[in-house]
Amino acid sequence: MLGAALPAEPLRAVVGNLAWTHDGSVWALWRVDPVPYRYATAEDKVSYGRSAATLLRALRGEPLLLSLCGRVGADDTARRTLAGIDAARHPVYTEISAAYRRLLSGTDLRERSYWLALPLPHGNTLTAAVGALAGAGSQFARSFGLAPSAPSLAEVRARSAQATKVTRAITGLTPATPDEVLWIHRRAPRRGTAGEPELAAARRQGRAEATWRGGRLRVPSYAALGEVHLDEGGRAAAAAGTRPAGRSSLLESGMRWLRDGGPATGGNPFSHRYVRITTPDAGVSHQAFLVLSDLPTEWLFPGGEWLAGLHEDVPFPVDWAIRATVLPGGEAKTKVGRKRRQLADQLGEYTPGENEDPGLTEDVPDWVLTGQQQLADEQASLDANQAEVEFQMSVVLGVWGANRTECEERAEALRLTFSDDLIAVRPTGDQIACYAAMLPGVPPPRVVDDYRQYLLADDLAKAMPLVGGRLGDRTGQVLGLTADGGLAEPVQLNIAGWTQRDISASLGLFAELGAGKSVTLKKILADVGAGGGRTIGWDRTRTQEQSVFLRAVFGDHAVQVVDLARPTAFSLDPLRVLAGLDGITAAETFVAQLLGVDATSETGTVLAEALASIAEDAKRSMSVLIQALAEDAERGSTAAGTLARQLSAAARRPVCAVIFDPDLPALDLTAAHIVFATHQMALPKRHELRSDLQAAKLPFAALFGRAVLTLSAQLAKTVAFGDPRFVLVHADECYWLTREGEGSPGYDTVLELIRDGRKNHAGILLAGHDPDDTGDDTLLGLLSATFIGRQRNRRLANRYVDALGVSDPDVRARLLRTITDDLSPLSHIDPASGDAVVQPGREGEFIAKIHQRLGRLRVLIPPMPRLQAAIRTTPDTETSRP
Repeated sequence: MLGAALPAEPLRAVVGNLAWTHDGSVWALWRVDPVPYRYATAEDKVSYGRSAATLLRALRGEPLLLSLCGRVGADDTARRTLAGIDAARHPVYTEISAAYRRLLSGTDLRERSYWLALPLPHGNTLTAAVGALAGAGSQFARSFGLAPSAPSLAEVRARSAQATKVTRAITGLTPATPDEVLWIHRRAPRRGTAGEPELAAARRQGRAEATWRGGRLRVPSYAALGEVHLDEGGRAAAAAGTRPAGRSSLLESGMRWLRDGGPATGGNPFSHRYVRITTPDAGVSHQAFLVLSDLPTEWLFPGGEWLAGLHEDVPFPVDWAIRATVLPGGEAKTKVGRKRRQLADQLGEYTPGENEDPGLTEDVPDWVLTGQQQLADEQASLDANQAEVEFQMSVVLGVWGANRTECEERAEALRLTFSDDLIAVRPTGDQIACYAAMLPGVPPPRVVDDYRQYLLADDLAKAMPLVGGRLGDRTGQVLGLTADGGLAEPVQLNIAGWTQRDISASLGLFAELGAGKSVTLKKILADVGAGGGRTIGWDRTRTQEQSVFLRAVFGDHAVQVVDLARPTAFSLDPLRVLAGLDGITAAETFVAQLLGVDATSETGTVLAEALASIAEDAKRSMSVLIQALAEDAERGSTAAGTLARQLSAAARRPVCAVIFDPDLPALDLTAAHIVFATHQMALPKRHELRSDLQAAKLPFAALFGRAVLTLSAQLAKTVAFGDPRFVLVHADECYWLTREGEGSPGYDTVLELIRDGRKNHAGILLAGHDPDDTGDDTLLGLLSATFIGRQRNRRLANRYVDALGVSDPDVRARLLRTITDDLSPLSHIDPASGDAVVQPGREGEFIAKIHQRLGRLRVLIPPMPRLQAAIRTTPDTETSRP
């Protein structure tokens, strides 16, 4: 059923990360940690290359290095989003998670993982003989339908000690679990099918581990691994389809013919370079395998990493494996010396003898000269590093498709991805052998030797075989999908959990108008609120889109809106809203900023005394403060009289009602979501604040706007630092809050939220069109996450790159091109209007830096009608017509 290249049931027992096979060999398997490489600087890439070379030099024997694109299920993603969430207490969060599960169920989600499989050496001749005897006994038992013998306790301990030595010697290795070992084998024949097992689900099962009972190892049956039918080139299926059949079976054959991509074209042997794999539970899988038949003699590093290119340049998932035999440095030197002598002998054949005419002697072939140079370079590398080793290896690549046609198309597209110096071929008649070469525990088939390449560990490391890295968190709500390379992987954010990991919950969000900034901000607010957190922030839009959105998601009762320009709903009187000393301090700061009162002056002293006199008044308010000042004036205080008149004049202005109107209900600071609406609120220009002369001439509306904005910032900080629940403070168009820079109340409040929010379980989200709106580089550099959207203005786009903290010239250039030309590009023409719009399917693309890792993602909005209707800011076509 499985062919000569592959044993029907390769595994005899699995204990920990050790796998015993029926041929007597014992394999150890580890997960390997990848490095974030795509946006790494040249310096970091060199460092990563050295680390990879160190790992490779530590290997011995016949290692198998695997890179697998495992499926990530929508159910598993939803399960991770709900980790730590009480579904009964947070129904909106559960509703959002369910919506994402529906949305992602139709997406082929993948996660690349790396594995090292190593057959452990026999300690001595006796151990080798015992292993061979055990393997023979296992084969004999299986031939009679008996269970194979399990390894003894002594053997398990000895082999575990061998594997532990490898784990300690090589950094970045994590021993695989038995379920992970079986997942590799179960997934292989089911690639691309609906029944392809998920790694996360396999880890939860925990049924693969052997157990000890009465001093003996009890091993579960692995017979199901052999329930696989491998059909080289689909020939068996094609032959079955040509047999005489009745009407119904002919119809079924025709439907199968269409589903599988047409005829098998049996007359052309090169049309059979794939394998048709059938399993009882997953149906048919079409897989094609390629082998690298030629490698370039040299390549640029950094810049020519051909294995890393499989992840970045191919728009579909590709599995690959490196089957190798490692030759230690001493043996490699001996081999190189022997080959150099052989080439020298061949060179002599082209050297004219003493009595020969040089003109009649053939020129030395290029391959001889090239071989000489390559061997000389290898000799020099081996001499320079005593730890260097040689990899005699083959690289096998695997693709799959929903049917034969898609499988063939992907295989051909992958072949064309490589250059003339890096050639991939599809071995005819050896597709099953290539399939077998990618399985741990299976001896290397002949095809491995047919396409053997020779590389030093340092050269293989420069191909960068171990690149990747997760973007975002393992838990938290779905933000979107990765958009780098050919894999779509969920990106989750658990902002509320950052503070529990001693990480500042601070984010920056920057993009040009219409690039998805506001939509992403509101989506994050919904996720935080749905998970039990609170939000408080500023909304400068005319339509108060944030409050409209939050009410649509959580209901009117959960949202309180304070309009700072047109007070109609709630009062922001600090003496009414804040209790105790907090209210007194906030009121003093507000009056001082509004009227320009120096805290150390006579007027400042009078103000402080008046506030102290009403501090314990149960009905204290700004109106009560004015009354107290008036009473002080009657007792002869000129300063009190001046303050009373100025505050009374302010109270009569309609715009100041949000502070002075005693009939407005006080803002409830316990509300789940508080929004300060600031549309049409006057504020001083930045240049007006830099000049004392201009500042002295500011209109009252600008002075009031600045003072009330500072007050709202103080209220936000009080809420954020005073609630045990997670509180996210948000500021869209954040320049209104931070533009005055260090020393101003707004900027200092933001800085304090970033620096001390972690200790108080609070965070801040700053959004704008220009990263400079945050005030300075210090504040930008303290953000734990930065999201960068489309910006076609190159001057501003350069600031976006600065905000990501990237200084490497090559990486900056790549990011600049992406930000200006390839994030949610306006490359689609709307057939109705003829206008350029975002290419469908590419809305909401960002470059994100999360926990110091850079990546590209596409933000997804959950398919919840009430949420989708309120989250977008694009004007409706009908209502926006003049």
